[in-house]
Amino acid sequence: MAVLVPVDQGYTLTEHFCMTSMDPTNSYILRVFRLTYRDPAGLFPDPQAYADNFTETGGDSTSSHSSSSSSSDSARIGTSSRGSAERHLSMLRQGGTAQMRQGKPVLLQHALLDSSAGWLVLGPEKGLGFMLARAGFDVWMTNVRGNRYSRNHTTLTPSDSAFWAFSFDDHAAEDLPASVMMVLRETGVSSVPYIGYSQGTTMLLAALSSQPSLATKINVALLLAPVAFVGHITSAPFKALAGHDIAGKLTRWKVTEFGAHSESTTPYAIRFCNMAPQLCIRWLQALCGANPEGNIDRGLLPAVMTYLPSGTSVQNLVHWGQAVSNAGKGPVGMRMFDWGTDCSDGTGEGVSGDVSYDKSGGRRSRSLRSLWSTAPSKPRNCNQRMYNAMEPPAYNLTNIETPLVLFTGGADALSDPEDVQLLLAALPPRVVIGHSHYENYAHLDFGLGSDAHQRVYPDIIRALQVDSESAY
Repeated sequence: MAVLVPVDQGYTLTEHFCMTSMDPTNSYILRVFRLTYRDPAGLFPDPQAYADNFTETGGDSTSSHSSSSSSSDSARIGTSSRGSAERHLSMLRQGGTAQMRQGKPVLLQHALLDSSAGWLVLGPEKGLGFMLARAGFDVWMTNVRGNRYSRNHTTLTPSDSAFWAFSFDDHAAEDLPASVMMVLRETGVSSVPYIGYSQGTTMLLAALSSQPSLATKINVALLLAPVAFVGHITSAPFKALAGHDIAGKLTRWKVTEFGAHSESTTPYAIRFCNMAPQLCIRWLQALCGANPEGNIDRGLLPAVMTYLPSGTSVQNLVHWGQAVSNAGKGPVGMRMFDWGTDCSDGTGEGVSGDVSYDKSGGRRSRSLRSLWSTAPSKPRNCNQRMYNAMEPPAYNLTNIETPLVLFTGGADALSDPEDVQLLLAALPPRVVIGHSHYENYAHLDFGLGSDAHQRVYPDIIRALQVDSESAY
């Protein structure tokens, strides 16, 4: 991460750590990076100048994307006005000089197989993390358990199978709240804006629907390429997870980690992509969808391959495979991990843990145990034991109260427009306060698009400036 940050240009990157549990014998230790900025002359960002810049240019919102939400919401989020800029500046002034120097915190949550590096890999001029810092925000970038930057636990190591006993259920139930609470403690604010990308949006939706108390701690959530319903995905690799049960086979072969970062193989991946960049781009497009205009800079591939993939658990892939399989049964929303209905003793196969849920599907507690137990008499986990039901519960999206702003693409293979419409229909009325749609954007464009700094990121900054005013 440090090599991505040009300290001579005024940026400062610091490391922070938080625990996912108060239990010292059973907690992951997550690494969170904090990015701040002041220009080389020693001056902190001027919010008025930054707002004026967006006011004059207007980003690319009116000509390059349309909104599928109400016209009033689209206008408020998709364009900037002198009034909104002045209101934001007034809010900053009310905080005093010290508050302006500290900056308003914002929490960024990366995608599947990604890490905090994903917010910076486009470089100082184009990366969203850098742009937010230059706009005067105090940028906090998280790393979920199991990726290259969060591989520590109070009692386990990555060589222990139990270390990999998690899916996005656990990211939502423990990792996200732990990161939020750490930012609140460190900055002294009562709530924080959230930006999630891909699985980062899934985590947010799951967390808000099952943990109502988070609604007071996240004042607005910006969802880039949101993934909740997956019935219309066209990503061949993700469809193979379900159709060919790839993740299930890995589980049966006792493989626990997938997509681990490797210092030894990364140079070969970089060399291959330098020699055959089009093949690398086509692989990425097969996974996430292709922008018909071609929006991935070939020169960026070495940096991308340096930080991707960053690793996850096979159980998480199994969970995503289940989501794709269930989608074939109708418009099924986000469901918790399916443990099956075989509760028999003797095999010991399966993830062990004790979980209780309330009637709305909210998780109350979990004690982590071995992923693959060797005790022959140990009962395997099953839905009856985990949920007191034959089927895993769905996340109740109608519980969400936090204002949401969606950023979606028309060529997205993982967040298909039809699935986005299902998500919009499942959310409570008036929760979605803005929706910017970019017709030719694919899944990767929101994180790696060569023009995202012109088309999308100014819209994100404007949305934060307008909608987080009353939150601090």
